[in-house]
Amino acid sequence: MLKSCIVETLGEKSLLLPHYLGEALKANARAKYLFALLQAAKAHAEHPHRLPADLRGERQAAQINDATLDGVVAGSRRLEKGLYKVPQSVRIHADLFAAVAEMIRPLRVKDENNKASTFDDRLSSLDLSLAAPKEDLVSSEYITGMTAARPGQSDTLHQLVMDLHKALNRLQSDISVGNIDGAAVYGLGDGDEPRVAAFMRGLNTTAPLKFDHPGLGTTATRRGQTLVIQNDIGTTDAHVLIIEAEVLTTTLRYTDIHRKRARFFQNLFKAFDVRWENTLEKHNDALTEGSDFYLCTGRHLARDTQEQERYLAFLGSRIVFLIDWNRARKRLSNFVGTKEAIDILHWAANNNLGHRGFLQAGGEALIFAAIEQAGRGLIRYGQQLDEVLGNEATCEFLRFVLRTAAESSLANRSLRLIQDEVKAELLKLFQSAELTAIALACDHAALIAEIAALVRDGLIRLAAGAGTAGEQDAHRAKIWESRADKLLIRLRELGQATPGAIAYRNITEEADDGADSLEEAAFLLGLAGGVELPAQVIQPLQRLATAGLMAAQEYVKTVECAAWLQHSATREDVNDFLEAVDRTVEFEHETDTCEREVTAELMRSGGDGRSLRLYGDLAGLIEESADALRSSALMLRDHVLGEVLAL
Repeated sequence: MLKSCIVETLGEKSLLLPHYLGEALKANARAKYLFALLQAAKAHAEHPHRLPADLRGERQAAQINDATLDGVVAGSRRLEKGLYKVPQSVRIHADLFAAVAEMIRPLRVKDENNKASTFDDRLSSLDLSLAAPKEDLVSSEYITGMTAARPGQSDTLHQLVMDLHKALNRLQSDISVGNIDGAAVYGLGDGDEPRVAAFMRGLNTTAPLKFDHPGLGTTATRRGQTLVIQNDIGTTDAHVLIIEAEVLTTTLRYTDIHRKRARFFQNLFKAFDVRWENTLEKHNDALTEGSDFYLCTGRHLARDTQEQERYLAFLGSRIVFLIDWNRARKRLSNFVGTKEAIDILHWAANNNLGHRGFLQAGGEALIFAAIEQAGRGLIRYGQQLDEVLGNEATCEFLRFVLRTAAESSLANRSLRLIQDEVKAELLKLFQSAELTAIALACDHAALIAEIAALVRDGLIRLAAGAGTAGEQDAHRAKIWESRADKLLIRLRELGQATPGAIAYRNITEEADDGADSLEEAAFLLGLAGGVELPAQVIQPLQRLATAGLMAAQEYVKTVECAAWLQHSATREDVNDFLEAVDRTVEFEHETDTCEREVTAELMRSGGDGRSLRLYGDLAGLIEESADALRSSALMLRDHVLGEVLAL
């Protein structure tokens, strides 16, 4: 498919010469048929008693599909001497002049010695002397001026067609269209063939990824000192790529009706130093998809011919990833955002997989079918896949779908197999999401225990008169609390793949309040070096910190036991889990008691306001952490008893 309209707009008519020549020879066949039609119409009008000539075969040979022309001869009649009524003669006149103009067009592209201008002048003169019929009335002189062939006498349209046909035959012999690995080439110069071959090598490497989609037709020729290569990409009229290679400079001009796709194409060349000019908006009323399109121009300067050929091969290999790109982006956007969809398409192009296999296998319907089966009971009506799996897991799944569809389609595997592979992967992701959530919850619990131990050890050193590690301990606690926050963020990003994943997210969100309280306690402990610690407060405060640490450690056991119950649910395992929950609750009760003792002793100590504030707040934060862990442990107990063990 050669997109002459947009190529002409870009000023590369030399690329169109083989196409124009082929169309001109077709126009010659149409003109000969129309001349015969007028002559037969006149003959039947003069001799209506004779059987009218049947020119149906000639019409079909001229590739004219309008069967109404078959009735022109039989419907013609003479009105008076030298005047005839010929049906459709107005249309025939217009078609003849249009066919002759089409025959001149290739001669204009390769205009040597002003031959085309001479033919244009003759056509203009005949257009003036042979006025178009009115109301399908034609004269004998008109038919003679149109159809007679009389060399050396006054010009006729038929004589012009005959002369044009000879010129076209000479032109066809001159340009000698050849083929280089599928590219139609003519008029190449020294050093052009290796560059065309390099481009086609890259193109043919990835061309199978378009599957049954038309496109990727390539033409190459030389314009002056420049090799010009044109590729028509797909079926969109305004979707054309033209390459100009002169010495070591390669200029790429690319047109597209979609700005996003144009930007995507530019970003494929990051491995090469391509200098892109500003994307320009252009206009052409002849385009079927709309009159506006975008023009991108990029230049690459190679160090040597080998680098230029590598660039041309890479350029050729990228073109297939533009076919149906916007359609694929829209299909992927059913499951992720626009940015993520484009990132996935970039990944598919960079891995030489593309998206046509995905579309070939059904596109979004392939994924919806997998969701309907693998996600039954896990996804509510109207819920997005990334809400359930999380954004990262959904993107990874879509990459799997594109890879599987491309590789399986290339290997001619059945569509049913592709569908089964996609369903199996989605089911695995649902299961994996819950296991990941459990692992993240375990890591989060361990960090809480680390901060609790840091607070308890800091209080012991303070009570022993050894001081505290001050800012160092507070900094370590902050790092661990930040890590705990990141684990929680990852849990939230998992989405809602299974009820278990949701449960562990909610449980960890509750426990994270405990991490925040302990980190704040570590911060206050870092300020205690200059604040008196009343003697009678030391023991209850130490018991409080120890109870808080024990609650954190039992909470770690609770989460780890729950994780084990996903694989094994023996009586001993269940008992270990329930005992860990119970001990977490008991230690929280102990922190309540100890926190009240600390408050009472602080009030009896008569200390200054700073010590009352600091150690009172410190005790309250430790108790709050244990309270959050107790709540999380009970939530986990309800999930295990109600969901895990109930299965």
